[in-house]
Amino acid sequence: MSLDLIARQLKRETEAAELARKRMHDARREANERSYASSNIESRKAIAQFTDPIATTITRRYGKLSQGRAGLDAASVVNHLKGPTPTPWP
Repeated sequence: MSLDLIARQLKRETEAAELARKRMHDARREANERSYASSNIESRKAIAQFTDPIATTITRRYGKLSQGRAGLDAASVVNHLKGPTPTPWP
């Protein structure tokens, strides 16, 4: 066999390996993008689904607090919630 034939064969094999690596990289990137998009869509659906019930619960509980029906220390909780800057609970 000629040295020229071996060099051409090695070049083809190297190009094929590089092309396979690039295809694998592109396929992995595309799969990651699809996975991210899917989880992002699911997260948005979950947020949209639970936002109204959570807001309703917070509103109802805040109403009980402000009316003094939530417990012994309701006034301090309401003052804390209405305060200009929240401070951490002790």
